[in-house]
Amino acid sequence: MLASRAFASATRSRRFLQYVVEETLAGRQAHIKEYTLGEAVFDRTADFDPKADPIVRVEAVKLRARLAEYEAEAAPGTLRIALPKGAYVPTFEWRPAPADTATAETPTAAAALDAPSPSIPTAATPTSGRWRRRWLWEALVAVTLAAGGIAFWRGLPWRSPPLTSVVILPFENLTGDPHEDYLGLGLTEELTDALTRSGGLRVVSRTSAFSFQGKSLDVKQIGARLGVAAVVEGSVRRSGDRIRVTAQLIQVADGFHRWSQTFDRQITDSISLQSDLAQAIAANLRVPLSGEQEQRLTRQYTANPEAFTLYLKGKQELGRMSPGGLDRARELYRRSLAIDPNYPLPKIGLAVTCLMQGMFGLQAPAASMECARRYASEALVADPSLSEARAVLASVRGRYDWDWAGAEADFRLALASGPSAAAHNAFASNVLLPQAKFEEAIREARLAQQMDPLSLSFAAGVPWLWIFSGDADKAIAEFRRLGAGEPGSGAMALGLALAHAFRQELKEAIQVLEAAPPDGPVIAHLAVLYAQSGRIPDARRILARMQQQSKTSYVSPLTFFLMYAALDEAGPAEAALEQALADHDLNLIYARFDFGFHFLGQNPRYAAMLHRVRQRMNLSDLLESKH
Repeated sequence: MLASRAFASATRSRRFLQYVVEETLAGRQAHIKEYTLGEAVFDRTADFDPKADPIVRVEAVKLRARLAEYEAEAAPGTLRIALPKGAYVPTFEWRPAPADTATAETPTAAAALDAPSPSIPTAATPTSGRWRRRWLWEALVAVTLAAGGIAFWRGLPWRSPPLTSVVILPFENLTGDPHEDYLGLGLTEELTDALTRSGGLRVVSRTSAFSFQGKSLDVKQIGARLGVAAVVEGSVRRSGDRIRVTAQLIQVADGFHRWSQTFDRQITDSISLQSDLAQAIAANLRVPLSGEQEQRLTRQYTANPEAFTLYLKGKQELGRMSPGGLDRARELYRRSLAIDPNYPLPKIGLAVTCLMQGMFGLQAPAASMECARRYASEALVADPSLSEARAVLASVRGRYDWDWAGAEADFRLALASGPSAAAHNAFASNVLLPQAKFEEAIREARLAQQMDPLSLSFAAGVPWLWIFSGDADKAIAEFRRLGAGEPGSGAMALGLALAHAFRQELKEAIQVLEAAPPDGPVIAHLAVLYAQSGRIPDARRILARMQQQSKTSYVSPLTFFLMYAALDEAGPAEAALEQALADHDLNLIYARFDFGFHFLGQNPRYAAMLHRVRQRMNLSDLLESKH
């Protein structure tokens, strides 16, 4: 019934009906009041006043209309559920099929119940609670079987097969205060992380899940776009020192609601709430978990609610992936650790924040990488199974230490020691790339894309690797499909431009970069393309602008090397390259394959300089171009 056309897109009516039926079957119909419905079904707060807020009465009218619509289309021999006017306790009645449809192979409900009458006692029948519940339950089973409802029976949660892929959609903030957004968003991320850590599930990563925030889409549409079998959605409401969370698990194939529950807790009990939610979701997905996986799912890393709240706020800021967001995340994680120094999750947050600041060129590599190494190591001391921390260490070991074999071994260990997230596989591809292990790198990039299918960042990883492996045509087609030619598309625009450059389509490459956000790599490569196209004054204007910027903020010396070398200023170019090597510039890993280096390597003067890069980075064939 809940998956029928009448109820498929009616979330409130589905919740209303499911709640009153379950409460009645459990013998709790005396508790079905307008006040309790407002709180349990419609997320109203403890001060809900039915006289001032008619939500329950309004939705009851809608529910009766949908029940009537369903009944009009239902076949004979099915169970009729009604909601009498002026009441909220449902009644149940079997509508027998015509006599000539009964066969020896299909017994009637009355025969199945071994009773002379097909009538099912309603809530008003003077039968003891225990026997009434039994009659209702047996009748529900018998009626669905008698009507050929085997598909429904198999669809019940305890008979359904495990669902091994799921997305946790952002929990809606019903508090009305945007400052409380962190509660729902943080809870969403924590549930995603907990289910990912448990193993046995493919859990869609944050970026793809959050792309549906504030959008009203059918679960079948969401499931098709993400390739998942189940969707979890919910809401959060805070009132004073209490928090109410409502969550439901929906099967994508038929819209069947496998589970729905409302949790009322003190705000100080939000830590155990997250654990209880994760456990309930995993149980209703019916994915078998080992004892170790169950431990990972339910483990609580801190007992301090304030530290937990600051950590959730830090995750919200980190998710913005902006310079300001990274700075705010770093401060919130530090405040969380000041309260609970043994809490490992803020340490992972700090490790990732520092890593991102280094990779985005917002900080010098020495400061950002040592920060990432320190906090990731400390997190692993607290829990060696935290694969996120191990993946950060592997990234540092590769991109900063240039210990390629060690970094690759660390990634293998990270991926084996615990379930991976999309970022783990993306980082792993960056370690495999400098070793020219293209097939393995592309495989890891594809895995990242599968776990976060709507993330443009992870989607761009594959065509970037196609460029580096020598297939610029294929890369251009994919970048175009992803919308890389549009202004503001960042790294994808740079990838599209470099693919054009490798095909000697300099005019097209310049047009793409001129419309892209002017970050360091984009500016440096635009200067190289200007110089190669004979637009020397334009290239020098870019160089002057970057020199001015370096007086107030960090600018990668590799950026200056590319610009100086493109303008054939050998002395400054060599000094900038030496500085990049001394700093262990994080973008040197692309040197073998990047268009700027490929172009400069054709000049014997710069080829000699770049030979030193090959030796210092422990990659003997670093600059042997494959293009």
